[in-house]
Amino acid sequence: MSRNDPFDGPQDAPAFRVIEAVREAVPSLTALWGFSDSGKTYSALRYARGLVGPKGKIVVIDTENKRAKFYAGMFGGFGHIDLQPPFSPHRYTAAVEAAIQSGADAIIIDSASHVWQGEGGVLEQADATNATGLRKWQAPKTAYVRMVNRMLRSPVHMIFCLRAKEHFVQKGAGKQAEVVHMGQIPIFGAGFIYEMTVAIRMESGSRTPLTVKAPDPIADVIQVGEYIEEKHGERIAAWLAGGTPVDHELAALQASARNVAAGGTAALRQWWGENVTKGQRAALEAIIPELKDLATTADEEIAKQVAIQNERQNDPLADAFTPDKQAA
Repeated sequence: MSRNDPFDGPQDAPAFRVIEAVREAVPSLTALWGFSDSGKTYSALRYARGLVGPKGKIVVIDTENKRAKFYAGMFGGFGHIDLQPPFSPHRYTAAVEAAIQSGADAIIIDSASHVWQGEGGVLEQADATNATGLRKWQAPKTAYVRMVNRMLRSPVHMIFCLRAKEHFVQKGAGKQAEVVHMGQIPIFGAGFIYEMTVAIRMESGSRTPLTVKAPDPIADVIQVGEYIEEKHGERIAAWLAGGTPVDHELAALQASARNVAAGGTAALRQWWGENVTKGQRAALEAIIPELKDLATTADEEIAKQVAIQNERQNDPLADAFTPDKQAA
């Protein structure tokens, strides 16, 4: 295997390595969700100040028509991004990148629900397509997943303020059918709450938690019924700091390498030769087998799609008057 082109030749190592697990000092992911009068913004600002300390920088990405500015100058101050419609995953991602580039230590997204159920959000994008069934979700859901993955891998603390809605389901059919109230759920994609370090359901009109989900070592930090304050963020930050420091620059480099590898071997070789320094190549050496496996899989998928396209072009019946079986 050439060090200048480590992606030449057959796969000569497992795609993944097994290493000893250690707890890392990763940034926290926190969701505060509830109805509009539950105090999410106020609580998030106090909590964020505790996470980052008195001199840390907080940036609020505000989709609520600048309402976060009601608290301007409080809790040590904060930076502000006015995010107006369309509330697309791309614009949310761009706002997060801008906040990180500005030096944010914690980012509050208030409200994250607009990317799902807002003007230009996922639901609206899906309804606007000409596709039907599951196909109408393909593009919006892909953009949404990429946005979520970027946020979950943020090098700074992320706090998501989510709106809530009442959840009803129909049980039974015909005369036996009944609509059953299943409680409240956050307005966002399914499963997102389970990705959080801390998830807090806020009680309507009280500014206090109704339920709290957190890892066992910090499960008692935030108590149901008490106001969320700086002390809660401080205790959680102290626990997080007890892990091994994370090299966020290396993590970002590895993420870029994986994204390029997903485009195939040719794209990976070009990127490796033109954009990666000698020091970066050494840093990426541990995941070269994984990158090679990713690129090879992408090559196979590309070849399959080319073969399908060539078959269609050579099919004398594949004309403008013949229905596309793939689209049926």
